[in-house]
Amino acid sequence: VRALLAEGSVQRAEEEAKALYAAAPDSPEVLSAMGNVMIVKRDLPAAKKYFDRALELDPKSLDALNGRVALDVASKDEAAAKQRVDAALGQSPQDARLLVLAGRTYASTGDLQKSEELFRRAIDVEPSNLGAYTLLGNLYLSQRKLEAALAEFERASARSPESVAASTMVGIILEALHREPEAKQRYQDVLRR
Repeated sequence: VRALLAEGSVQRAEEEAKALYAAAPDSPEVLSAMGNVMIVKRDLPAAKKYFDRALELDPKSLDALNGRVALDVASKDEAAAKQRVDAALGQSPQDARLLVLAGRTYASTGDLQKSEELFRRAIDVEPSNLGAYTLLGNLYLSQRKLEAALAEFERASARSPESVAASTMVGIILEALHREPEAKQRYQDVLRR
């Protein structure tokens, strides 16, 4: 269902999700899939129903929580979105994926300081979480904190030397800092991989 939604095949995704739902109507994963289909179809009340049911069955379902928070943000209910992720973090404060979701939620509400704190906590909990480094680096880039972004992507590149994305971002940031020779060297290193 996710793959079909990602490629834009909404009707096929809905057919697959409905078949899954018919077979397993009390599966949090299936309910979340149905919720995601409903979001794409812009049937937000139905999406809410599916995500809420998934969370009833599994309060720790990250897919359902992500969908429900997306609905809160879309409906401009930022307080509910923050309350929802804060409650989940109260139950699982060391879940790096949940910390990333909370960081993204706070960023979407404009609370960049809290977002930064949450991304940093995710990195502390799971130092190999390249996604958290990327989100933190992008947060710094959006605030024009280029030196801080450079430091984060350098750390990410050091932790995952095979990551083309982290090394390329280092090059882009170096270029933005007008450090062209270093940027050129970084790009050449990426191309040699």
